[in-house]
Amino acid sequence: MEEKAKKAIKYILFVFIWTALICAACFVSKWEKDNHEVAFSQSAIEPFDSKGETVYITKSGEKYHKADCSSKKHFVESMPIGKAEYLGIHPCSKCFKNKGNF
Repeated sequence: MEEKAKKAIKYILFVFIWTALICAACFVSKWEKDNHEVAFSQSAIEPFDSKGETVYITKSGEKYHKADCSSKKHFVESMPIGKAEYLGIHPCSKCFKNKGNF
């Protein structure tokens, strides 16, 4: 009976250790994945020049404007011009006569 008890204890310890190792490996893998996603998303936030002129976006989000534009009362967000261009927002034809009308 004593031999069976020793084998049972060894088996229980073996299962416990393997379970702990598998859980630790899963935790490390998830932690690395989460940190990689954060690092990637932070690098994807500003792939443009964030120090450029500040432009203003209206509710429709289709055009960006200068601060003195007649659409001023409809502005909902401001951002660097590089970000607006990166997001595919086009310039207001009145504010940016030299940029062309898209």
